[in-house]
Amino acid sequence: EKLKIQSKIAALRDQTGRSWDYQVLDKQGQSEVAPLLEIVVDGRISQPIKLPKSPDFPAEILCREFDQYASRRT
Repeated sequence: EKLKIQSKIAALRDQTGRSWDYQVLDKQGQSEVAPLLEIVVDGRISQPIKLPKSPDFPAEILCREFDQYASRRT
């Protein structure tokens, strides 16, 4: 899963010429709180994006969010 995410980040970096990174914020022990995705582009952090609580394919969900974020920035 991590390789798929790293590959997507590398592709976005090549495509946009910008530095991409991410962080998933998960409140351990708080099952009612959805994890949040922060996308970082050139050091600027996006507004957190709510993720499903227990996704079947987390890498695919993260990659989809990266693509959607990239398309909104162009």
